[in-house]
Amino acid sequence: MMEHSTWLRDILIFLTAAVVLLPIVQRLKSTSIIGFLVVGLIIGPYGFGLIQDSVSIHQLAELGVVFLLFNIGLELSLSRLKMLGKYVFGLGVLQVCFSAFVIDLLLWSAGVPIAMTLIIGGALALSSTAFVTELLLERNELMSQHGRVAFAILLLQDIAVVPMLMFQRLLNQTADDMTGAFVTAAISGVAAVVAIIVVGRFVLRPVFKLIAHTNNPDLFVATILLIVLGSGWIMQEGGLSMAMGAFLCGVLLAESEFRHQIEVDIRPFKGLLLGLFFSSVGMSLDLSIVVTRWHEVIILVTMLIVLKTFILTLLTRLFLSSWTESTRVALLLSQGGEFGFVILGSAVTLGLMDQILAQLVMVIVGLSMAVTPLLAWIGTRISSLSSVPLAEIQEGPEVEANAVLIAGFGRVGQTVAKTLSEIGAPFIALDLDHARVEECRNEGIPVFFGNAAKSGVLERVTAHGIKAAVIALDNESHSNAAVRALRNAFPEVPIIARSKDLMHGRDLESAGANAVVPDILEASLRLGELTLEALGIPDDESRETLDQLRGNDYALLAKLIRASAPPSQ
Repeated sequence: MMEHSTWLRDILIFLTAAVVLLPIVQRLKSTSIIGFLVVGLIIGPYGFGLIQDSVSIHQLAELGVVFLLFNIGLELSLSRLKMLGKYVFGLGVLQVCFSAFVIDLLLWSAGVPIAMTLIIGGALALSSTAFVTELLLERNELMSQHGRVAFAILLLQDIAVVPMLMFQRLLNQTADDMTGAFVTAAISGVAAVVAIIVVGRFVLRPVFKLIAHTNNPDLFVATILLIVLGSGWIMQEGGLSMAMGAFLCGVLLAESEFRHQIEVDIRPFKGLLLGLFFSSVGMSLDLSIVVTRWHEVIILVTMLIVLKTFILTLLTRLFLSSWTESTRVALLLSQGGEFGFVILGSAVTLGLMDQILAQLVMVIVGLSMAVTPLLAWIGTRISSLSSVPLAEIQEGPEVEANAVLIAGFGRVGQTVAKTLSEIGAPFIALDLDHARVEECRNEGIPVFFGNAAKSGVLERVTAHGIKAAVIALDNESHSNAAVRALRNAFPEVPIIARSKDLMHGRDLESAGANAVVPDILEASLRLGELTLEALGIPDDESRETLDQLRGNDYALLAKLIRASAPPSQ
């Protein structure tokens, strides 16, 4: 009972510190990553000591990286991932091998034992997937050229962690034991990857379809958590990282109609756990080393950043046509990474490295991660100096820019879509009826499963901008919520809404709709129009009559309806 109380107390301390300090960091116009790092430094065992056991916190915080990689997988479909192949297995392999080799050479020449040299070189060759990808996501740069190239390198680095850890476990074994262990690990890893791909291909979408039909948002979120954590567990059992399993699942769901809704639903879990991860990095930094050996620490951190920037710039230039963009990628990846802590911690546990040396290297890694936002800013400034237009990685956009958003793709929404298609105007639609969404997507119609009242979903599907929005939902409360969300997100975009009646129309106008079309009244007017036509009334005269009835928001028609209504009993 005492252990549970301590764990809960630690979480409460973290949340309190985050609530107090993050607004201050935000007012200083700094990134939230720095804020969480500061939180960890202050409350950790090397700060004020409010939390002593940072190991258990770090284990929970690693789930933040798992959710982050799943989210990134949703951004990268299989077709997009194939386009990054040369960067992953070309540039990524070169970066890890060459960086590790140069660092190993420097350490060996400084007299560090060969086993420690190989471990430290591998650890420092890695960069921070969590820091870099979160920065790219915050700045909406993950899909840019430098963002994709940087992520491709990070992806290879994450894969490289597995053989690095395997190498440590094999260092003290005989040749026969080493071969057997390697074969076993390789078979387990391949089996785990195959299991994730098979499950993803044949199970994920049917499961989500089944859950979507229940129309239960809580069950939908629970399914997402089960899939993310379950895929991570399968990969971990196969000797690989949990994050890699979550990433593969994300990639397999990237082309599904559920993608945008999934991204929004996991955002709270990813954000909080990732913040906890950054704080756990801050907790692991021994400030006493920084104080007592500050000159040595500054020199080593600077050397690491300069060396990796130089190596990465040269290697990236082999794949990109611009020196400025190559430098930008290099500065983004010049820090140490979170998996460096894993490699160094494993080496200490196996007795392959001295605890004091490992702690010094961890401090160097942590401080280099802390300056990542500054390095990214420098890279942006350097890139802005280039007057040469940079080639982008081409892909066919899922949704055209400045489309019309249609919320609700039933009878009314489909009619609007057909009208837009007749004049060649692009549109994108959202609907919560999965059977309808699936049928439309099979016909190539850009309809996604998602709630139009959720600002996060709107943010994802309108990334290319919209010209107008049509609310064609048949539920009053859903329509009102969708109009409010759209008006908050797009103050200047015209919103045309369908209403049940005049009273509902007033609610929609109050929520921010520019124009409202009542179902019942328009149906009545259409019947009247056909009646006038049958009576032989000229088109001009009938049109004038109908325009009068529509005028002043149907005020005359509403008056006639009220006058003809039977008295209430």
